[in-house]
Amino acid sequence: MYSFPPKKILVPMDLTRVSFAAWQEAQILASRFGATAEALYVREWLPYPLEYSGPDLTRGLKREILTELRQKLGKQARLHMLEGDLTGQIRSWAGGKGFELMLMGTHARKGLEHALFGSVAETVIRDAPIPVWVLNRKPSPVRSILAPVNFEPYSVKAFQYAAEVAAGLGAGLTALHVTSPNDRRGAET
Repeated sequence: MYSFPPKKILVPMDLTRVSFAAWQEAQILASRFGATAEALYVREWLPYPLEYSGPDLTRGLKREILTELRQKLGKQARLHMLEGDLTGQIRSWAGGKGFELMLMGTHARKGLEHALFGSVAETVIRDAPIPVWVLNRKPSPVRSILAPVNFEPYSVKAFQYAAEVAAGLGAGLTALHVTSPNDRRGAET
């Protein structure tokens, strides 16, 4: 079970506004709790014809990406660059390097856009080895936390973690349990 506050925070990055917002939030948390934050950029393998169009293209792309990230994150930022399957590399890095929290940006796509492009954050969350916070706008103070519960063991652990986060941030905590009319587990007899 992970506890709050974390000592090591991972921020998966791309070159979008929302990932830089996640980096800003990680910096705020790291400063507040004496933690470290590290950025991770995963360059997905390019389709076959582009991948083999020459090493200069690959090196040039890497250099451009690293330059842009360094400019936006700051020269002192710990930045790692990997290649391969995007979500697999993120989960593997998070689980194997001692991180206790991951902050990710999301584009919050809906409808057809979500169907066409999917969600990296959603895929990472599904099998993440550590707690993941997702945001889609500039950081703002956390004033309240909503903790859905369903009385399963994983839900109890998640609620305990949510309570630690709320206490650590001085935020309110609301537990939410939703039942269907046919669900007898929550009914009094």
